[in-house]
Amino acid sequence: MANSGMKILGGLIVGTAIGAVVGLLTAPESGKKTRKKLDKETKKLSKDLSKNVDSKLKSLKTSYQDILDTAVSKTQSSLDKAKNAVSADKKA
Repeated sequence: MANSGMKILGGLIVGTAIGAVVGLLTAPESGKKTRKKLDKETKKLSKDLSKNVDSKLKSLKTSYQDILDTAVSKTQSSLDKAKNAVSADKKA
């Protein structure tokens, strides 16, 4: 599921970048203006990409922490059950 989201995000970013470049390069303006626009759009795209990557990393860290917490909890529960079983056997 997360992999699918990353593919969609990647496709969206690539599509946006291609659309911006094509739009700027086919615009009827001087080379200097076009380069300025291209520079501006590149910086904007870079900023957006950085925000998206940060967001995905935070989400991934949260998911990882949830999985880790669940694993620790289940392991602790299993250890407690094993200790109780051993304790019950010693009393019997």
